[in-house]
Amino acid sequence: MKIALIQMNSNKSRDENVRAACNYIDQAATEKPDLVVLPEFFNNLYFCQYRDYSYIDWAERDNGYTISRMKDKARLKITN
Repeated sequence: MKIALIQMNSNKSRDENVRAACNYIDQAATEKPDLVVLPEFFNNLYFCQYRDYSYIDWAERDNGYTISRMKDKARLKITN
C-alpha cells in the first residue's frame, strides 16, 4: 500500500486551508497513492491546547464545506 502523508500549516481561514489541502492532494495524486492522509485539524488552527468553548462554533456537519470538498476530491481521484 502506498500512502501519502500531508503536513501543512493551517491558519484561521477554513476556506484557505481547505484549498491548500486540495492542492496538496492534487500534488500527492501524481504519485498514485492508495491513501492520502491529512492532519487531524487541517482545516483550522490546532485549538485543543486551550479550553475555549468559542471553538465549538468551528464545528461542521458531515455535509458542511470541508467534508463536502474532501468527498468531491476523493470521488475525482477515484474516477481518474
